[in-house]
Amino acid sequence: MTILQATKSKASSAVSRSGRLFLLELSGDRIHSMNPDGSDHKVIVTDCQFPDGIAVDVRAGHIYWTNMGVPDASRRGK
Repeated sequence: MTILQATKSKASSAVSRSGRLFLLELSGDRIHSMNPDGSDHKVIVTDCQFPDGIAVDVRAGHIYWTNMGVPDASRRGK
């Protein structure tokens, strides 16, 4: 997958203080990391269903994300 394809899918992104760009790829269930110019592209998380929010703690070296899940899943089966 190229970065261009990743940005064409449903995605959101954030830039950390370290200068890295973190991209959430909703349709591919992945999180990408790269330099702002697109170099040093890495897929850092796979199989994370519908990632929709991200926070980067540069000092601690942690990345946190949320998954939106399936809408109305809690109402099914009731």
